[in-house]
Amino acid sequence: TEVVGNIQTALNSLYNFGARNFLVLNLPDLGKIPQSLRLGSALSTRLTDLIEQHNSVLDSTLKVLSQSLPDINLIFFDEYDLFNQVVTNPGDFGFTNVTETCLDQATLIACANPDEFLFWDSFHPTTAGHQILAESTLAALKSQDKPESKSVPEPVSSASLGVIGLAWLLRKQLNKSC
Repeated sequence: TEVVGNIQTALNSLYNFGARNFLVLNLPDLGKIPQSLRLGSALSTRLTDLIEQHNSVLDSTLKVLSQSLPDINLIFFDEYDLFNQVVTNPGDFGFTNVTETCLDQATLIACANPDEFLFWDSFHPTTAGHQILAESTLAALKSQDKPESKSVPEPVSSASLGVIGLAWLLRKQLNKSC
């Protein structure tokens, strides 16, 4: 909830400086990334639960902001849903592997077919994964585009802020376990 509070503060600050258009992404299911899967199902499930809690609080916060700030244009993109669609139906997106990394982290040798992998390393998508996110986000922006609006949306990357916060939380939890 602290991460969502920081996002809310950033949106309010930008709004107070005159910004009205915002693109906000929730977090993907980090319980399904290779690093989480390697750490075991208990931790993976716990991380999924934390992400779902974060996304729920973010959704509620965005609804409150939409009602309380006149003329705000919040465009929400459900990265969690997109990620789960890709993991559930990888072939629909051109992937053959959504659980392992393209980069062999022991040898630092990349796979021969990176466009068929969702993950480059234990945490990060491949270029193909980023392209799907970019194209899907752009489609969401275009579907929300208002003809009278000539301003450009200001991206607020809750994903970036959230990943940093969750990585810190995960590290803290792992240190307690050791």
